[in-house]
Amino acid sequence: ATSTTSTGLFSLLEGGSRCWDYSISDISSKDACFNTALHFVGLSGVATAELNNFGFSGCVYNTVANILMYGVTPGLAAAENMAQSSFRYVCDGIATTTTTATAAKA
Repeated sequence: ATSTTSTGLFSLLEGGSRCWDYSISDISSKDACFNTALHFVGLSGVATAELNNFGFSGCVYNTVANILMYGVTPGLAAAENMAQSSFRYVCDGIATTTTTATAAKA
């Protein structure tokens, strides 16, 4: 089971998931990450840090360090963003999942 926190136009994913996994965009500016998105996903008051060339591009909440990070790693595709259990990506859009079930034949 996957859970996300969605409020307004931003989503805070569970650890180990990337925005790309949900076909939504990474946040593309430090300003949007630190001054807008954090309020929408309940991270107001959390420390922030810019970390470039760190293996991810976008806005990430590090649950171990309790810090919201924004960074850009040039040449890194969205599908290659670092996925760790302690990294909760904040995405530009609403995360949705689709479940398909097949009925058993009697």
